[in-house]
Amino acid sequence: MLSLRSIRYRCCRQVSGSVVAIAVVVCVCVYYLSSRGASRSNPLKDANFLELRSCPACYGRGLCSLFQSGHFEFTGVSRYRTLHRFNIKNVHYARMTRERQAVDVVLKKLGHNTELKAADEKICKMAQMNSCNPGRVLFGRIFRDSDPILTPENTKGLSDLVSCPSERLMKRIVDSFPEKQGDVLLRSERLIIYTTLLVNPEPILLQVFPQEEGWPFPRYIGACGRWTVTENAGESLNKYYNAPWQKRVDLAYQIFRIADLFTNNNQGWGLYFTDVNYDNYAVAVDGTVSIIDAENIIVVDLRDIKREKPQGWDEPLISNFDQCSKYGDCLSFDTSALCSHVRTDFNYYAVCRDLLSSYASDGIHPKGFLHDLPDEIEQKYKLTNMLDECAKPTVDSVNGRLNIKDEILETLKKISKLHRPPNQ
Repeated sequence: MLSLRSIRYRCCRQVSGSVVAIAVVVCVCVYYLSSRGASRSNPLKDANFLELRSCPACYGRGLCSLFQSGHFEFTGVSRYRTLHRFNIKNVHYARMTRERQAVDVVLKKLGHNTELKAADEKICKMAQMNSCNPGRVLFGRIFRDSDPILTPENTKGLSDLVSCPSERLMKRIVDSFPEKQGDVLLRSERLIIYTTLLVNPEPILLQVFPQEEGWPFPRYIGACGRWTVTENAGESLNKYYNAPWQKRVDLAYQIFRIADLFTNNNQGWGLYFTDVNYDNYAVAVDGTVSIIDAENIIVVDLRDIKREKPQGWDEPLISNFDQCSKYGDCLSFDTSALCSHVRTDFNYYAVCRDLLSSYASDGIHPKGFLHDLPDEIEQKYKLTNMLDECAKPTVDSVNGRLNIKDEILETLKKISKLHRPPNQ
């Protein structure tokens, strides 16, 4: 008769042996598929791979000459076409060579294959067709030659960017379009913008709020067919969860500054980031934080609200604390309310609730991004207490976040200046 101890040992040995066997099989399969799938020719030169036939139901044509002349090449695992089927987000890494300079870039199709298919089907349904060529349908059946297309009425609700579009926002979208050939957009150019707003507005948002003007997004380079190109903004914030606490405080300071910029800026825009999580932030080599997935940002024209003065427009819009059973990434919000108030604590709440406070705890990131700060730092600055108060106000449930946000900013700034990360 086997003892309990021997049974446990044998089971563990059998399980570990099975794990090793499975790992070997997986490695062999990946190697086999990769070696067979490595592209001998550059797919980024192929018009079919770029889906040029979909235009003007595409993201642009400005970079097509560079793509088709071989100035873009996949890097890393993206070089293996066979592995593309496992990349459900359709986000790839590549290198752009131009004027003897090489730049690391990110190529995106702006959605899962199912999402892209759903967008095409939506275009077909707009034309009252079960199936169609979206580009031809947009050009010939949905909009007539005289239709302005890019108006607040035509674009409202296509995506978060245009949840409540104003004339000023639409003008900025048109003026910032990099492929515009004259003072007036061609009809095909207007349809490209419309399609991008419908599928995923991220590239348009990166054009409207460019890095060059101080906005925390990667530099937008352009598009060809159904591929967009941005500069590689660095590694995911995920990789910094266990970084030295000094480094995490510096990154947290930048994240909170972004929330403040989105809420208070001299251009009269409110940008409300509704998908705050580790994967949507990146850290560059120089330590700069940026937002790399900007699909779910609601843009509100605060000047338009002040002019229209909807009911309650000048009263602060306060976010209610969301209790999550297992995960920290749960935010509720009212889009119509965000679109009708000039003051809100939403951005501060979002980063405190889902990233920085102890409430931002899930199975992968227990105790939030600023976990395990030294006791002497906690005693001196009371940072965790302030961030928890930001996530779930107890002192002042109405204006708590708006009252404490400046203190949090100053405290993060002070700590990051006085306590530099190792080797800096």
